[in-house]
Formats: sequence, structure tokens, C-alpha cells
Amino acid sequence: MYDVLATSRTPALVLYLLDVSASMERPMGGRTRLEVALDALREALSAMLFRSTKGAQISPRYLVGIFAYSTDVFDVLGGVLPIDQAAPVLDERLKVIRTQQGTETARAFYQAARVLQQWLSRLYHCPAPLI
Repeated sequence: MYDVLATSRTPALVLYLLDVSASMERPMGGRTRLEVALDALREALSAMLFRSTKGAQISPRYLVGIFAYSTDVFDVLGGVLPIDQAAPVLDERLKVIRTQQGTETARAFYQAARVLQQWLSRLYHCPAPLI
């Protein structure tokens, strides 16, 4: 069982897979599904940032990767970044996300598996990664 807390010495790897297929243009409560999903993602990242902040100092408590997928997978952040490096570019990167055509969810999970393979040896004493 994993019981290690996320700290700057034991960061938690969190990968977000964001569906940007055409179905995400469907309405949901007066907005599109994509708008709702992006707002939820912003809220989650904001909470991570809050938990990582002491005074004016942002600790690299979380390692974040965001992958948007449709028929292809797009690396939103350009790699996995510590939250203190991801925070300044998040809004800009999320604003440009648009829906694409089809849905290839398996490709997104394949990308997540590749990232996990790259990072797991560095996260041996860290919290379990989340996707």
C-alpha cells in the first residue's frame, strides 16, 4: 500500500488525459463538454498549486503531464513538469486546446504508459502515480 505523502523530496506524478474529440463539442449545462472538462482541470491544477505553496514559494510537490487526445495525442506541456514550472504556462497552454476529429483513447493510455516507464525508476519512494 502507498502511504507516502507528496513533498518536494517525494513528488507525486499526476498525468491528465484530456479527450478533445468532436464529441467534446456537445453541450453540457450551457457550455461544451470541453469547456467543462478544462474548467475541472484548471480547478484540479489550482488545488495542486495551492497545496504546493508556502508564502510566495512554490514547491515542486507534484510532477504534472497533460496529454490531449483525439486521433493523435498532443503533449500540452511539452513533457512532465514540476508544478512550479508548469504553473506559469498552464493558462496559456490550456487556452489553445481545441476539439479534433475522432477518439483514440488507447493511444492516450499508450502515451501514459510510456511516460510511466520513463519516470518510475525516479519515483521509487514517492506516492503512486495517478492517471
